[in-house]
Amino acid sequence: MTFKTLRGFVLAAGTYIAGCGGGGGEPTPDAATERDAGVAQDNCPSGDNIRRASELSGPCCARVSNADRLGAPEFRLTELSVASPPVLSMQLIVDVVRSFIDEERMVLVMDVDAETEADVAVRLGHAELDANDHFAFVEGVAPTDSGDSERWNAVTVRGTIADETLRTTPAEQTVFIPAFNADGSLSFELPLREFEIVEMSMTEDRTCVGTRESRFAYSTESAVLRTYITVEDSVGRQLVVGPLINVDFCAMLAGFPLNFPQLCTDIDRSEWMSPPDALCDEAGCRLDCDPMTDCNAWAMNAGFSAHGVEIAE
Repeated sequence: MTFKTLRGFVLAAGTYIAGCGGGGGEPTPDAATERDAGVAQDNCPSGDNIRRASELSGPCCARVSNADRLGAPEFRLTELSVASPPVLSMQLIVDVVRSFIDEERMVLVMDVDAETEADVAVRLGHAELDANDHFAFVEGVAPTDSGDSERWNAVTVRGTIADETLRTTPAEQTVFIPAFNADGSLSFELPLREFEIVEMSMTEDRTCVGTRESRFAYSTESAVLRTYITVEDSVGRQLVVGPLINVDFCAMLAGFPLNFPQLCTDIDRSEWMSPPDALCDEAGCRLDCDPMTDCNAWAMNAGFSAHGVEIAE
């Protein structure tokens, strides 16, 4: 794929996304000129596609304060700023993911049991709204045409809290996060192995992780996650966004065009523009491998933000 081809897809798809009326809507401006801690409240996501936008309040546009439940705070991820793999940091992909998250069509929630800060349990995963309009973890609802029906179920990781900063060990199970189109159809899934919260710094009331820094985005300097996406987990999972993006997830990670018609495994590894940089096997995931031979996963490093929500029992 030439730079000209990729640029054409970025511009065309960006125009489509902007026309959908999402939470962001406009291209992201230079954060250095937009950042203003005093205007977070006015910058909360709004519009017809934002559920009960008037509820969003405070510096991180939280739906619920965790101040009265410091030992059991509950969060929803509100921004994901990926540093690697490279394709996931493209502005087009950033805007796509931001729109899905703002509109709660891509949901990752965390239920933290922090009564003992030296041994914290964090239940995390995909959630849907229940009859009371609260988030609820799902069980056994994933479509079976692309995997086990329980792959969207929540997983539990262990961790610690010190100085209002949460750190966890890597998850033993793969965390699958689905994203849905506006019509409810599945757009894509993120299959995340060894999902680990490297650090997550919370405010004193444990309601905010990062703040809403502009009309378009949250700050993500307060939290870092590390995970891995394997060739095995991503091949055959189609990423479909509107009429312009329709590509095998693995092929996209490998650097092929956003309408590439083949699976990554149909193409010789020597032609991959962004080969895997990690190895995941029975011993775990690590960076000690050869991208052209035995690497079988992409290491994903990202900053993120989160805010208080209500998660059903």
